[in-house]
Amino acid sequence: MFNKKFLVFPVIFALLLAVSFSGCTDSSDSESGASAEVQSQDYDSQSSSSLNTNEGSEILELIGNHAEVWSYSYEYTMNSKVNGQNIEISGSGIVDTKNKNTYMYLSSENGSIEYYYFQDAVYMGAVANGETRWMKMPANSEDFEDNFDVMAQYDESVYELENSDFILEGEETVNEIPCYKVRMNIEDIYNDMVSEYAVEEGEVSDWETADVIYYISKSDGYLVKTTANIKGTDKSGESFEINYVLSLKNINEVQNIELPKEAENAIDMSDYYSNYR
Repeated sequence: MFNKKFLVFPVIFALLLAVSFSGCTDSSDSESGASAEVQSQDYDSQSSSSLNTNEGSEILELIGNHAEVWSYSYEYTMNSKVNGQNIEISGSGIVDTKNKNTYMYLSSENGSIEYYYFQDAVYMGAVANGETRWMKMPANSEDFEDNFDVMAQYDESVYELENSDFILEGEETVNEIPCYKVRMNIEDIYNDMVSEYAVEEGEVSDWETADVIYYISKSDGYLVKTTANIKGTDKSGESFEINYVLSLKNINEVQNIELPKEAENAIDMSDYYSNYR
């Protein structure tokens, strides 16, 4: 299977990465580990469990009733600083879930790579010496849903909104779309993440701040943007910081995804690796 480090990084990845700095140890101390480490800030806002208006229920109703998403474009960035080393990853893409076609571009200081999921095959174009070299391998629908359909992964965020407490901080315009701005209860997300990904809580890192914010369209309930910011110190005493931003655009608009002519002559990946055996 292809290397998933080049694929889309959902917000859960940022949280999982922050937890991983502490390592996986005995979970006997888990009850005391996860809850006390995140230091919350004071916000002049209302939580979904104590709203004085119907705004909280209106937000949840919007999310629950929005139309099925079948196409969109997206952009994201993830900047992290671990042990003084900066790591920056950015990407963009277009997704058509009806036809299961996808274009994805990712870039870091180590180079860039393009992905096309097209007609049940994955085409990868990596830049080397100023030239893009293409490789191809067969794929299936599970590959598309697990690795290329950002919204399928983004459903985790919808689940968190519907099943966790959140703080309504107000309204903000994102890409000319009026949105509700809500801040998630990070402890709820952490507990769900630990359960789903079988991460032992044990000795968790000291999270000085851990914020996850969703921007929800007021008109149709789509999650058009999410941000995550985590700062802390791992159990070895080294500081870390993770910043993540994902924006979704052109939701349910016709997308034009065409495979480049150069990719039609892509080398089969099995043949490529056989040359090194």
